[in-house]
Amino acid sequence: MIFLRKKSFVFLFLIIIFLICLFSPGAKGAVKIFFMQLFKAPLKTANAVPKLPSKLPKGKTARENYMLKEKVAELEARIADLNEVEKENQRLRELLDFKKRKGLSTISAQVIGRDSSIWSDTAIIDKGSKNGIFINMAVITNEGLVGRVVEVGPTLSRVMLITDPDSKVGGVLSQSRDLGIIEGTIRNLLRMRYLNIDAQVAEGDTVVTSGLGKIFPKGVLIGQVVKIEMDKTRLYKYAYIKPAVNLGRIEEVLCVK
Repeated sequence: MIFLRKKSFVFLFLIIIFLICLFSPGAKGAVKIFFMQLFKAPLKTANAVPKLPSKLPKGKTARENYMLKEKVAELEARIADLNEVEKENQRLRELLDFKKRKGLSTISAQVIGRDSSIWSDTAIIDKGSKNGIFINMAVITNEGLVGRVVEVGPTLSRVMLITDPDSKVGGVLSQSRDLGIIEGTIRNLLRMRYLNIDAQVAEGDTVVTSGLGKIFPKGVLIGQVVKIEMDKTRLYKYAYIKPAVNLGRIEEVLCVK
């Protein structure tokens, strides 16, 4: 009994450390990856534990009604599962079609976690070095650019989203072909810097990756210009961009080799 208590205490302690590392903005990303890798299987097992059945009510009619309700609830759950599978299949088909159109060599992955704060904006995917993932792989969906891989574990990796304040992407205005550097902001928008003062930019213009730097493929949609401002030096313009991808809802991504 004492031994079991000690094991429970140790497990609880590790869980607390894991949560601190996962949600603390100052924690090192590699430490977060390590703990997520360590608890990946136990957490999945814990989530898979079925609910215990409720106590059956007394009386034949009451029991029959209860069983019918249980059956209806079970069927509704199965329908919901089937709908979810269909939606996932549709998303995967769209990703596959996009991959074929672009002629890209990619590795598909699922987003299994998100770490968003005023200091960073990252996501965890369920593929790692064993699956061919490496640092600085571009991450995309059929809708546009998501980010790049910044940390890799054996079967998990961390992706820095383009909205992260440390994210930098070379971009080009589709209409005028003016170049700029696109960085993340804490307002869930992107900012395109170093546009020439005479750059032809307007609200509604689309922005794509420039291909410079050799991390991101050329021509991947980044987003649409929603606001334009002048730099304090009055030598450059800023263009604020709404990302093409709803980064809060991504579930499947492609990592470009």
